[in-house]
Amino acid sequence: MTRVMIANDNLTANSTSSNLLAGNTFEFVTQESDITLYAASNASGIKLTVLADSDIVVDDQDIVFIDTTPKVVIPDYLITQFTVAAGTRLIIRLRETGGVSTTDTRIALDIE
Repeated sequence: MTRVMIANDNLTANSTSSNLLAGNTFEFVTQESDITLYAASNASGIKLTVLADSDIVVDDQDIVFIDTTPKVVIPDYLITQFTVAAGTRLIIRLRETGGVSTTDTRIALDIE
């Protein structure tokens, strides 16, 4: 199993991030894999979208709010589990809806 930790700091108020995996070794899955995704944020109103190629896995879902710098507690902050084929591109985006800047979000992605 490979665990990819993603930290996204300073998400601007009322904005959407680019692909958080862009340029990462794990943006493209090299073999058929089971993916498990966990996430937490230090502000409410953070939405998560996950795409596997053109398939929508998670669409604008709220993620867990904790009131300090977030730490991903596994398995408490489970968002979803899904299977992808070899060569699949993973896209993870965040959208801030609460009008708060400098939001810290932590994501853990398990690839098995």
